[in-house]
Amino acid sequence: MFRKSLQAVNLTDAIEKSPGVRVSNECSMCGVKRIMLNGMRGEHSTILTDGVPLHTMMAGYYAVDALATTGVSRIEVARGAGASLLAPEAIGGTINVISKEVEETGLNINASMEDNDSYFLGMMGGYVSDDERTRTSLVIQDDKHHQMDNDNNGVSDAPLQENTSYVVRLSHDLGERDNVVLRTAYTDSSIFGGPQGYSIDSVLQGYDGVESDHLFVDDDVRQQYIGKPWETTEWISTTRSEISPSWLHEFSESYNTLFTVAWSEHKQDSFYEGFDYIATDTLNYFDLRNNLILNDQHMLTFGVDLRDESMRSDSVAGEESDNYIEDSFGCSGLILPDTSLR
Repeated sequence: MFRKSLQAVNLTDAIEKSPGVRVSNECSMCGVKRIMLNGMRGEHSTILTDGVPLHTMMAGYYAVDALATTGVSRIEVARGAGASLLAPEAIGGTINVISKEVEETGLNINASMEDNDSYFLGMMGGYVSDDERTRTSLVIQDDKHHQMDNDNNGVSDAPLQENTSYVVRLSHDLGERDNVVLRTAYTDSSIFGGPQGYSIDSVLQGYDGVESDHLFVDDDVRQQYIGKPWETTEWISTTRSEISPSWLHEFSESYNTLFTVAWSEHKQDSFYEGFDYIATDTLNYFDLRNNLILNDQHMLTFGVDLRDESMRSDSVAGEESDNYIEDSFGCSGLILPDTSLR
């Protein structure tokens, strides 16, 4: 399914009204969202960038709203287990974010602002060489969404979110049959929910580890919050770095080979009402794919891919607790052959 221009600020806004897609807001203070396809849980959906599974399962919890829509040509939603060809865990389906190909040299800027200090700024600059063999683009997107406290009880119903993304893409034709593409991206996202009128620095400085006897007047969440700021604070700082080079060689009009290597690193530093958590999730991906067009209705794809992912986490509060279970892991998978007929 193809999603055309919807003036969406982020990925979840762009796909939430698509058939079979549900975007679940699972926390009013930490802003975690899960993208569910065909009713399957969020971990069974995989986000692809130009067909490459750069996003890990951990990345599906936070910073989903930080995925820039500036510089995106379209978003393809494939529901069902058939999409698991590229990502075996994606039995619910995949969401493929396709980058916009630069057609001419120029600069495009889109900006908006609201009275409550929320804003959006998207910029895409493109360059095309005189011989049209080299195409380069730079995408910058910066947006902010303020805290919301609709019931005026002193605790946010929606968190403060600040997102900044940078994407650089270079495409160069080596000859009539060869094309190389290099894409690199960096994302910085911060979510802060909980008490009104505080910064994360002031909350952390006031942390004492001693819980209040009462959090709300008369222990009623509809009344004013009277607890300590840190007792309702949920703060998640996320950074993502990505790099993905690929080489396409056409042997003939009906047969080509695509070689792709990718790396991504997802870092999280967070504070959940007194519980600290830091984690680094690293993904390495290798794909060698052959495409053979049999006729107008059928194409055969075969090849091999390798995916290696590891996540390491740490928590000072967790180490002091008897109930804490460390969630660090490492896994890799080799799929041979990778064959489909469609």
